[in-house]
Amino acid sequence: MFENDVATVKALLNNNVNFRRLHTKHTDLNVAIDAVNAGERSMDQLTLETLKKRKLRVADEMQDLIRAHHAGG
Repeated sequence: MFENDVATVKALLNNNVNFRRLHTKHTDLNVAIDAVNAGERSMDQLTLETLKKRKLRVADEMQDLIRAHHAGG
């Protein structure tokens, strides 16, 4: 998702505590979702969908911070 803006992501990871927190949360959610999809972890469909929606919200927040960084703020 953020692969096209590696330099900005690295800068934010180094300098923005909120972005770093969101990045960690996004990674953790991604790992959990991948484990369910791979059959390594059991989870009901409603809980899985909730995790996916949470991951998208976190990604949106990260994207907002990336946009703000590009805008100079």
